[in-house]
Amino acid sequence: MSDKVKSELQEQTEEVKKAIEQLRESNEIKEISEQIKDNMIKFTHKNIVYRVRQTNFKEEDELRKVRNRKFIELLQEEGMELRENLAKIYKTKGVDIDDIDRKIKLVNKSIETTRKQLAPITNEKVAENLVKEIENLINNLSDLVERKSELLEFCVENELINYMNNYLVYLVLEKEKEETFVRAFESNEKFMECTDKNLLIKAIRHLSYLLREGDEE
Repeated sequence: MSDKVKSELQEQTEEVKKAIEQLRESNEIKEISEQIKDNMIKFTHKNIVYRVRQTNFKEEDELRKVRNRKFIELLQEEGMELRENLAKIYKTKGVDIDDIDRKIKLVNKSIETTRKQLAPITNEKVAENLVKEIENLINNLSDLVERKSELLEFCVENELINYMNNYLVYLVLEKEKEETFVRAFESNEKFMECTDKNLLIKAIRHLSYLLREGDEE
């Protein structure tokens, strides 16, 4: 894979992450929730009706097999390291991944605690201070998560997650054709060559919400 392609894929991944985060905080949640029918969500892009849906048993088995093959492939790829090995290498350089994980958990706990403190507050001044504290904690959390993501970007497990997330979208993204729905891309290779970032962002955004709803049932 060329550096140019890697750079484009990385930019695409970052845009996708932003789209997912924005979904969690936006008013689109209600709109998307109302679109969920029979474990699928339809949406329109460039006058074409698309849908994302839950996987079936056959596709879940395919995902498992693809994951196993990709994991072995990544293990054999030059320059790739398991997360555990990469963490050990970083530790010799004075960077402790486990310590970053502990800090992330502590900040998350602090955010939850402060939010609970904020809920019953009626004093505007006190509430403002707590809101600022939460904002600072979220910024701190964002920095820690970003730091960890940068450090582990090229570990086997992270590459596997990215690959499988993309493969899942390829499996369940369909488009309407002659009053039926067919797979939007004829192969995973064609899907990975897609340059329509807006379509991919919409698909991942809707699928993210559909999967989250499924987990809550």
